[in-house]
Amino acid sequence: MNLKKEAFIYFEDKELKYKKYFEGKDMGYWLVKKYHFLDYQPDIMYNAMFPELFENEKLVGLRTLSDIGKLRFVYDNNGFYCNDSVVILTLWHKLIDIKFQTIKKDISKEKINISEQFNYKYLQSILNSNLIKFYVNELFYDGTHFYPNHMKQLPIKNIALDKQKPFIEKVEQILEIKKADKNTDTSQLENEINEMVMDLYKLTNEQKEVIRKNHF
Repeated sequence: MNLKKEAFIYFEDKELKYKKYFEGKDMGYWLVKKYHFLDYQPDIMYNAMFPELFENEKLVGLRTLSDIGKLRFVYDNNGFYCNDSVVILTLWHKLIDIKFQTIKKDISKEKINISEQFNYKYLQSILNSNLIKFYVNELFYDGTHFYPNHMKQLPIKNIALDKQKPFIEKVEQILEIKKADKNTDTSQLENEINEMVMDLYKLTNEQKEVIRKNHF
């Protein structure tokens, strides 16, 4: 009989054998804010997924939203495990040698090649922007949920890797600040990213004002 993950969660890891684990409520706006520990036993857990999904570099998006302003994607390169209160976004080229049947069935050379054209931190800058919040609010948001299929429909600009660098640098600044003190205000950098994203998508001045007036 498969057991739910809650039966395997601990607040401490005295034996140093468990996996770092978080849920949607533990997410900051850019990084994982706090975590617990998981005794990962996929053979007896319900829908445990495969370890490479968690242990790869990834973005993690929040699924349940009390308001659209809480829409966010955190960056993780520490191998955190998580539950289904969030959705994991992993670039296809990170999953090339995975034996998990669903991945083997869906992966393709085209998907791998496309995924190699994106940097996670560039993606995070787009996904955490007010433009994306506005887009989701207008087209998808039901007042509570943000579904995985909606995430797949988000419009991500495919630009050259060298042109992604200014976005990456802004995100790296935010991540470094938040690592040092998660409560530090990074709104100035976030506003700079918002403006860069609106320019990237070639919004008119009138369209930009609409986005700015929505206080997410």
